[in-house]
Amino acid sequence: MRYRPVKEQGAVLIVSLVMLSLATLIGVSGMSSAHLQERIAGNQKQGTDAFMAAETGVAEVLRASREVVHWPDVDELLTRLSGEGPHPLPDGQTAQWWIPERPEASGSTMSVLVAGGVGSTAAQRTLKITLGTGFGGPHPEGAYHCFGPACTSRAEENFDLGDLGLAFDGRLWPLPDREDGYTCESGQCPEDPPHAVEDALPLPGLFAILEGSGADGAAPREVAHSSDQVQGQPTPILVSDGMSTGGGGDANGTLAEDWRNYVNQLISHPDRKHVMLDGDTANTVNGVSVKGETVYVQDFMGSHEAPRIHYVEGEGSIGLGGHEHGAGILVISDAITLTPSSGTSVTFEGLVILLEGAQLEANEATVNIFGSVVSLAGEDGNLFDDLSGNINIRYSPEAMDNLREHGLWDAAVTHPMITAWQEVM
Repeated sequence: MRYRPVKEQGAVLIVSLVMLSLATLIGVSGMSSAHLQERIAGNQKQGTDAFMAAETGVAEVLRASREVVHWPDVDELLTRLSGEGPHPLPDGQTAQWWIPERPEASGSTMSVLVAGGVGSTAAQRTLKITLGTGFGGPHPEGAYHCFGPACTSRAEENFDLGDLGLAFDGRLWPLPDREDGYTCESGQCPEDPPHAVEDALPLPGLFAILEGSGADGAAPREVAHSSDQVQGQPTPILVSDGMSTGGGGDANGTLAEDWRNYVNQLISHPDRKHVMLDGDTANTVNGVSVKGETVYVQDFMGSHEAPRIHYVEGEGSIGLGGHEHGAGILVISDAITLTPSSGTSVTFEGLVILLEGAQLEANEATVNIFGSVVSLAGEDGNLFDDLSGNINIRYSPEAMDNLREHGLWDAAVTHPMITAWQEVM
């Protein structure tokens, strides 16, 4: 083979150029990676600073809300915040800022979007908070209350339940599923409260409060009944002047209007679960269509640890997947039926409020309510027209206490507090 030094020198030159190019690319790549990491770190810091600015804004909104005299007045809140901003942070040494965006009042609550940012950068974080003074609410005075002329029975002097599968118990019941073995199994609950509370002073099982055309000014009186389906002391009581006796903690008694005002707060609360039943279109929960044709209890019901407000509107059916357990406040405005019925049950802790025209039907299923039921029956119909089937109502102060602890009932506070918050992406 002949030696060709020129070709070998060319090959060496090419290899050297390739290696130099690779070294250059690696160097440039490393510089780009370092620059990118620096940019990412800078963006993360700006995002963190923006979030801290939004948190500062939330604290300022809460502070200003407690100075609002006419709660929940949006204009007064913005005035006490010195306008919509943007507002700098209190130290005044950073470029961070926050803005209260679109405050909206609803009932006794106010929702505010608080945006935080850094200088003129794109870094911005937004928090949505709900401020409220807590709910008041009348005090239940028995297991079942009926307000209105329609609360007269077919034979007013004798509350005869006939073959109705209803039970009203004004004795003081604890909540089921306690550690001492007091439980409800497959919808079947004990017939009597535990010995520890069985001697406590009971409330009426039935409390009928007439008003309007049915009122005659008669004093509260106990009404005869011929059924062991009503228990309490006195078992049924009838008041004809449109106002309860005040035995539940309201010294001046309670009117139907007091309950209606309370309901208006509940159904307008931004954190409620709003179930809309509509046979012509899709059923919805908080505006979101439910898969299939049936809304099930588990789709919206709160729990003992997290009771919530439920507002069921429209006629239709609510499905039971077995033996369900829920808690909170249930407001019903129309006729609903629990299906499938046979072999299913629901145990509910808290308040059930039936608006005029509402009906709860459980002809085969079993319904156990621990707490109290309030019927705003109005003018039309008769007593018990709003209930049908195997429905057992037991007055439970523990259920009411749980609502109080979660700010849903009898929990009005002097100053607004943050009842809910979330980051808006």
